[in-house]
Amino acid sequence: MDVLLPGGNVTDLTHVYGKYKNITEKMVRVCDGVSVRYFLLKGKQRTDGADVYSILCVKYDKNNIEDSEFVFDAASTRAEAQRIFDVLCRNTVTPAVLYEVLENVIS
Repeated sequence: MDVLLPGGNVTDLTHVYGKYKNITEKMVRVCDGVSVRYFLLKGKQRTDGADVYSILCVKYDKNNIEDSEFVFDAASTRAEAQRIFDVLCRNTVTPAVLYEVLENVIS
C-alpha cells in the first residue's frame, strides 16, 4: 500500500501492513507540521475469507512518518467500520492511543 506523505512523497508500507483495499482516507492537521492520516482498509480473514475492515493511523511530523498503528479487523461491516473511522477523524486520535479509543468506541 502506498501512503502519500504530506509533502507529496509516496512511501510503500505494503511490507509492513500487507495487501488491503483502501476504502477511504483522511488527513487531519494538528499543528505546526504535525498531522495524522487515517486509512479505512478492507481485507480478508485468512481462515474463512470473510471481509474485515481495518484501520491504519499514521502520524507525520512535517514529511516524516513519526508513528503508526494498524488495527486488523476493527469491524466486520462497512457501516460499522465507517462509524469508527468517523469517530477517529473527528477526535484527532493519534497512533499512541488508537487501541484505547477503539476499545471505548467498540464497546
